[in-house]
Formats: sequence, C-alpha cells, structure tokens
Amino acid sequence: MYAIVFSPDEMLLQEDLIEMLPAIQEANAISEELDKKKKFEVMLVSGAARGDPKGRTQVRADRSY
Repeated sequence: MYAIVFSPDEMLLQEDLIEMLPAIQEANAISEELDKKKKFEVMLVSGAARGDPKGRTQVRADRSY
C-alpha cells in the first residue's frame, strides 16, 4: 500500500478548501432561497496567474449569473 505525501503548500490548500466549501454552499442556499439567480463556485488561482510565480495557489469564490 502506498501513502500519499502532501507538500506543506498542498496541505494549506486543502485546509483552505475545507474552510471555503461550507461557506459557498451556504451562500448558494441563501441565493436560491432569495431567488437571486446567482451561483458561487470555488476557484483555485495559482501564484503564476496572480503574477507571483513562487506564490502558492489560493482558494477564492467566483460568482456566476
């Protein structure tokens, strides 16, 4: 059996996702209840996409209509 080993950045990303997902689910439930026709999704943004090639990936919420 093999063990999966995560880097410190991967562990931080996983923690960020665990924190963000319930908030996004709650925001989507509120949006649906208020008939706002908006949906929130998790978006992962790499350091390179933010202009910081050595920066770690960040978890953000993205809103769609």
